[in-house]
Amino acid sequence: MRYAKRRDNNHKEIVTALRAAGFDVIDFGSAGHSIPDLLVSREAQIGAPWTCWVEVKDSGGRLRDGQKRFQSLFEPKGEWYEARNAADTVCALQALYLSRVK
Repeated sequence: MRYAKRRDNNHKEIVTALRAAGFDVIDFGSAGHSIPDLLVSREAQIGAPWTCWVEVKDSGGRLRDGQKRFQSLFEPKGEWYEARNAADTVCALQALYLSRVK
């Protein structure tokens, strides 16, 4: 089944907030195939940069089956997050980042 490749209403706000907080953001929002909307990264003090896939959803949005499969692979490793609003997303990703680089 094909879905329209549209951006959620909060997409731009979340990207802007993440970049303002010092994260690098690659936008995959138009990629399709259940790939999450964003790949967020930040340089680590030592070793490889930290990365996290971010799926942006409006307040009432739900994950599709392919997105749930992606979530099941990366969330247990702390490399996936479902973003609903900018402030919560920045706080959550900062916490994930700090837990990985210690």
